[in-house]
Amino acid sequence: MSSRARTALHASLALAPAVVMGVLLALWGHKISAGVTAALTRDAVYVQGATHDYIVPERAWGDKIPVFVEKFLSRFPQDQPFRGALKPLTKRLTIEVMSDSDRFRGAAFGETGNSLRYNGGYFLESRSRILIDGSGETPDSLGPTLSHELTHAIMRYSFPTNPSWSPWLSEGFAQWCEISSADAKIGTQRNVTKLRHAGESPQKDSLMRILKATHADFSGAGNDWYYNASYALVTFLLENEDLREGLVRYFALEADGRAVDSPTEFNRIVAKGDVSAVERRWIEWLQKQR
Repeated sequence: MSSRARTALHASLALAPAVVMGVLLALWGHKISAGVTAALTRDAVYVQGATHDYIVPERAWGDKIPVFVEKFLSRFPQDQPFRGALKPLTKRLTIEVMSDSDRFRGAAFGETGNSLRYNGGYFLESRSRILIDGSGETPDSLGPTLSHELTHAIMRYSFPTNPSWSPWLSEGFAQWCEISSADAKIGTQRNVTKLRHAGESPQKDSLMRILKATHADFSGAGNDWYYNASYALVTFLLENEDLREGLVRYFALEADGRAVDSPTEFNRIVAKGDVSAVERRWIEWLQKQR
């Protein structure tokens, strides 16, 4: 190989990923909808959207997923209950959908230390990325999972000084957003299923159990109850006007980034010192959903 060729090779290897992607776009790029350009790679389609980047298994996914994401984000400020707190998502994300669950679990373990075999996706702040397990899914059925992870990203970027949201609030609100943004039929089905499962075995300690839940409870075997119960709790609080105001105030407390003992502050702010009464109302409400 000539010295000129070696120099050219070294220069090409030193190109930053963004530059390499720009070359790919120049070589293979094509418009698939207004403001969206895709580039074919060996095993995926890279899609450069108006505000976010996508890596998806097939061109059909690359056409539909950016449209869904942009629609969800444009509606989000109007459609959620904490309007004065959460901010529009301005950080550019890479949203990747993997069609193989083994690859997803391998990537999740490498990035988080947990294979997340019981979860369908995750948001990784350090890489500004959302990774989704798309095995068995279609572009149309992925909407709720995308909404869920986008909500996590919005909550994180809206309050960068908050080290960690209480799991029940973070996961419960993310599910509330995924269901409220879903197609009416899918949203209704998921709502009914989650509330029914959460109410199948209401326990005396169920409210404290969900308020004390850890992030590990939401990522291990048996996490279904925690997801269903956190969604049910957020939905219950939002449906009752006297408790909704307390939830908004509790949300603001956590958003400030102060360390919060969730059961104590929930009792003080939401339950106004009578958590047992709120628990009785919640269990009665759950039983009606069965």
